[in-house]
Amino acid sequence: MSYPIQRDRFALEVLSFLLLCCPTRAQVQTGGFDRPAGYVIRFERTGGYAGVYNSFWMYPDGKIFNEEGKVRKIAPETVRGLVARITPLIVPESVKASLPKSICSDCFIYRIMVFVDSEVRTLTLSEPLQADVSGSASELRRMRDLLFNLDWK
Repeated sequence: MSYPIQRDRFALEVLSFLLLCCPTRAQVQTGGFDRPAGYVIRFERTGGYAGVYNSFWMYPDGKIFNEEGKVRKIAPETVRGLVARITPLIVPESVKASLPKSICSDCFIYRIMVFVDSEVRTLTLSEPLQADVSGSASELRRMRDLLFNLDWK
């Protein structure tokens, strides 16, 4: 008769350990470091079999922070160019198409948030990238290649 109680107690202890000791998704995503205010682009990539999460914050002066707090620098003109090309591709929330109902299990979802005139505009794309009518997939590839080709080691 004591076996079910012991099993339930073990499950409760494991759950308590996970809740108290392991970082939450929010703690992982913020990276545990303070980013300066004023970033103009935030780029996120999530998904894949491994549950990948990458996040980058780009600033007008060309600084780029990743989710681990590492910093790299690119030309400020490059950041201004990205903002100028991506902002027109983002449609208002009311007319934005939702993501496909079935996303493959090894695909990535990309979110690009641009901060313009004190508002956030978000572009969300999923792989496989659809036909590039608006140019958003091309811009996503350009930004993804730029960020992932920087030396983050």
